[in-house]
Amino acid sequence: MRQLIGIIIILTTSCTEIFKTDLPHIEDCTDDSEFCNYTDSIQPIFNAYCTACHNNSTEPNLSSFENLMISDEENVNLVIPFNYFNSILWQQINLGKMPKNGLKLESHLILMIEKWIDEGANGM
Repeated sequence: MRQLIGIIIILTTSCTEIFKTDLPHIEDCTDDSEFCNYTDSIQPIFNAYCTACHNNSTEPNLSSFENLMISDEENVNLVIPFNYFNSILWQQINLGKMPKNGLKLESHLILMIEKWIDEGANGM
């Protein structure tokens, strides 16, 4: 019986380590008094969930603020400052279309992106 318990503990710990994902520090800015800082709150979300695909080789490029704010080939902006609801970026994330083949962003991360856009989508 003790051997069985030991084996279960070893397997449980091993599986936890195998599937463990180390996310970068993402500063939570969902508090009403907090301003969403792009560098500390928004870009780390993109780095953790988006830039494996959306980088220099795949549009839209979410690897930096400058790339994010460039219009696409059809002259459409991904982000409309002060208007999260009509921003394509928010629509794609909120409707669960992105990340493709990945876990949907947690609701508080979507809320942070929403808040950042509504605050003007500042690059700081």
